[in-house]
This record gives sequence, C-alpha cells and structure tokens, in this order.
Amino acid sequence: MITCDISVVSHWKTGLHFSAANYLRLFAPNLLVCEDKVIYLDCDTLVLTDLSDLYATSLNGFLLGGVVNNGLGGTSKIPRVDGDTYINSGVLLMDLKGLREDNFLEKTRVLYEAYESEITFADQCLINKYAEGKKVLFDQKWNRQIYTDRAKNSEFSNLALSSNSAVLHFLGPHKPWNDWCNPFIAKFWWSYAQDLGIENLKPIPISSIYHAISLADAQHLNEDYKDSSWIRGDIIKYCLKHIEALDAQVAEGKRLKISEDINRSFQGVVRYGPFKGLKLGEKSWWGSADRAAMLLGLYEQEVLVSLQSASKNYRYFIDIGAADGYYGIGVIVAGLFKKSWCYEISQLGRDTIKANSQLNSVSNQIVIKGKADSGFADEFSDEEAAQSVLFVDIEGGEFELFEKKTFEKFRQSVIFFELHDNFFSDGEERLSRLRKDAEKFFRVSTLTTTARDLSSFEELQKLSDTDRWLICSEGRPYLMTWWRLDPL
Repeated sequence: MITCDISVVSHWKTGLHFSAANYLRLFAPNLLVCEDKVIYLDCDTLVLTDLSDLYATSLNGFLLGGVVNNGLGGTSKIPRVDGDTYINSGVLLMDLKGLREDNFLEKTRVLYEAYESEITFADQCLINKYAEGKKVLFDQKWNRQIYTDRAKNSEFSNLALSSNSAVLHFLGPHKPWNDWCNPFIAKFWWSYAQDLGIENLKPIPISSIYHAISLADAQHLNEDYKDSSWIRGDIIKYCLKHIEALDAQVAEGKRLKISEDINRSFQGVVRYGPFKGLKLGEKSWWGSADRAAMLLGLYEQEVLVSLQSASKNYRYFIDIGAADGYYGIGVIVAGLFKKSWCYEISQLGRDTIKANSQLNSVSNQIVIKGKADSGFADEFSDEEAAQSVLFVDIEGGEFELFEKKTFEKFRQSVIFFELHDNFFSDGEERLSRLRKDAEKFFRVSTLTTTARDLSSFEELQKLSDTDRWLICSEGRPYLMTWWRLDPL
C-alpha cells in the first residue's frame, strides 16, 4: 500500500462521477520511483488476458500511450494542436522515468491553472493536453470502452471475448457492481469479482427511483420487455403508496431524465422562444431538470416575454444570481442587450457561465462577477445604471441586497425580482419592506405562472401526457412569483 498526499489537488475540479482521486494517476511517476514503466488501469476495468504484450509495446520516444476515447472526451474544451487524438486515460502505458525527468506532475499543475474552466473530464483533459501530438495510440482491445446503459447484450457478448478485448472498461455512472446496471453485464463482471475471495463483497443496492428507471431502460433496450414492465410496474406501485412523501423526488428524477433526453436530442441548443439558438454546454451547475423547458422556450415563460418587452429601451443587462448564464448569455445571443454583467456566488457557476459564453462566441460581451454585495451598485456609472435592466434571483438575498439607496441608483432601470419570502418566517414583513422601498421610485407589477400550450411541439408528440406536463413544471414548492419594477 502506497500513501499519497493529494492536498495539492484536493480543491481541483470534480463533477459527474469524478472525484479528487481521479487526479492520483498524475502522481504515479513520483510515487513509483523504483519503476521506469507502468501500465495504469482504472478501477472500473476488467482484465481478460495477459498484459505483457502491452507492457512490451514501444512508446517510440514518447512518454504516454493509450486508446482513442470512445465517448464524451471529444467535447473537451482545452485547445490542442491540430490532428491530436484525445485518448481515454483509464488504461495508460506510462514511461515513468521519462515523465519524472520531464517534471510531469508540475507541468500538469501549471496546465490546470491555465485551463481550469475548460476542464471537463478531470485529469484526462490535462493528460491529453500535456501529451498533445506526442502519444502512442493502441488498438481498441487494450481499452474496450463500454457504456453499460447503452450496450446490447449481443454486442457485449462479442466484445467480452478475450480474442476481441484484452481490457474491458465500464464507463459512465452505471457500474457492474451497481444493482441498476444491465444484469447481463453485471453477471459477467461478478463471475470474475467473486473469484477474488473477498468477504461480504456485495452489489450496491438500488436506492432511488432513477436507479430503478435506469435498470428498466437497460432491460427494455435488450428487449426484455417482461422484466422491464415488471420493474416499471413496481415503480408505479411504490409511487402510489408513498406519493405524498416522494412526489417531489420522483417528479424531479423524471424531470431530470426527460431533460437529459431532450438535451441530447436538441444537442443543447434552444429551439424555441426569444433565446432560440442559445447553446447550453453539457455541464450544468444549476437547474439540470429545467433544461428541457429552457430548450423549448417554456422556462419562466411569463418572465421571459416581459423581459423581452423591457429590453427595447435599454442597452445593458445585469443578472444577479446568474447560475449557468441562461439569462445573462441568452439576452446577448438574442440581441436584446449589448452587454451583460453576470453575478454568481458559485465558482462552479462562474466556470459554467464562462464556458457557455465561449460556446456562444459572446465572451467579449459578458462580464463575469462573484457575489453581488451591498456595494455592487457603485460598480456602475449613473449612465450605465440608467441604461440597464436588472434581473435578480438570489434565493432570498434580495431582501438584504436591495434597499432605498440601491433603488435610487437604478431608479431609471427596469428591475425583475424572483421573490423568496417563503424562505423566511418573517417573509411577509420582508416583502412589505422591500415593496415600500421600491414604490418610492417604481411601479410594481406581479408576474406568475400561466397556461402552457404544448400542442405545437412535434418533438413531444411521443411523450406521455405526464411527461409532457412534467416539462412545464419547474419543481417549485409554491407558485412562481416575480415582481417587475418600472420607473415612475
């Protein structure tokens, strides 16, 4: 057992099903100081044959060798030299001696600092950037990448033959040791795992409706309609039995799955509404389950229409609580404003806004800021304030951030507030105080959720009524309420 101090990477970006442990392979040259060469294997791999042939493969003077990534890695945002091939880092042949001499760990640290916001797949992106144009590509058999939720049993059976694959690599969140994995693939993996002789080695049980749906989907994909229907039936019975307690959780899980499906179908591009053409990156920090509504132009539709009308007399947009940049970037893509300031307290949120602004080629019109504090109004000239529309959604922070002097500064602006008085025991009092200060300079009108017409979306025709209307839900525990403040 080798111990490693990973404090240097403990704050580095994680996400999806990645953790700080993914960066450990960057330490290999410094940890295995007695070795000149090593085969690195991810823990979600299964070795079917002797790896001596791989170990004996020449790296031709390069320091790393691997297999072309057969998944999402092609969407890596870090720029690389033309013609470079993005490899999967789950199976690597590493020249440890050469990597030590080249100061590999320090160079990847420098790359991390330079490209932190563009990193999508943890250390894999850093390794590919470090070795751009200097990698040895191996046959796919040395890293046979399999998404268990997409694999058909017949295809897997062929790939699992040792004559076709030396190493199986199970990508994605549905691992063979999860009870919601494709049973056929899981059985194959467990036939090897049980030979290890480890006591109490058990699969991770299903613990959510989403897990059960994933299992049902895998069985349906493989035409095991009986078991798939049986599982779905059990899901329905469970939901009916616990509907009051689990309503929000079930709906959110289903909303998330529907959003993932529509996002995949639309390739992350808004297809309807004022923000038509807006591109949303695969990484989502906030509101993942709202993605379908956003792409269909249904998300906070009443607010969006009102915002569109307000833009006619203003040049600037100030988004306080910008989340992923849906509004802050969307208004620029739509040509509603010339410049947008996006205030977002979360570093991950700010990274996502930056990535989305680059994806839409509007970075020069977006200013990304941290938390808006009590002095944020002083960051704008009187001319900028008079030409701005403010959009405020900060989960209750509006009651502290906005007071009489703030309203006075932006007295010629249009201001939108999402209200969160329900977050507080004294919410009515806070709301009354906010309105009293606002009405000194503004006319206050209320926006709330109204009807939706889904009949015009041909993309939704094959969805059930339940699924279509779940898209319209924004998962709120109460009716959406916004204020629109217009100058007196």
